[in-house]
Amino acid sequence: MRLCRKPPREITGLNMTAMIDIVFLLIIFFMTVSRITQDRAAEVRLPEVVAGVDTDLAEPLDIAVLRDGTVLVDGLATDLAGTAGRVAAIARGLAVAPQTLVIQLRVDRECDSAVVNRLLKELEAAGIQRVFAAVLVE
Repeated sequence: MRLCRKPPREITGLNMTAMIDIVFLLIIFFMTVSRITQDRAAEVRLPEVVAGVDTDLAEPLDIAVLRDGTVLVDGLATDLAGTAGRVAAIARGLAVAPQTLVIQLRVDRECDSAVVNRLLKELEAAGIQRVFAAVLVE
């Protein structure tokens, strides 16, 4: 009795040419896109956060700006226009010139930046030159 033998199947290989072409095209695409985004990015030197206060500074006067725009000078609520006058009165009480007074500005992260800008202009008009922003260090 003769058994039917099938001829052995030819093992066909996978054609990887198309896949390699696609991989090379993707690499070229991502290299080009990353170069374009680097060209459009502005060169900015970001400030470094130091976890401490400079030792040569006097004890800072604390000004806080709350979420709703309320300004607290040394814990007392003040309107925005009266902030510079209040700071000048504190400087007279401490017998220091406004130029040497150190201000630590703490602003709620959800506060409108227009309030902060007006506050800084008020302090500048009053001759306050040393204003430092408090940041959260994690």
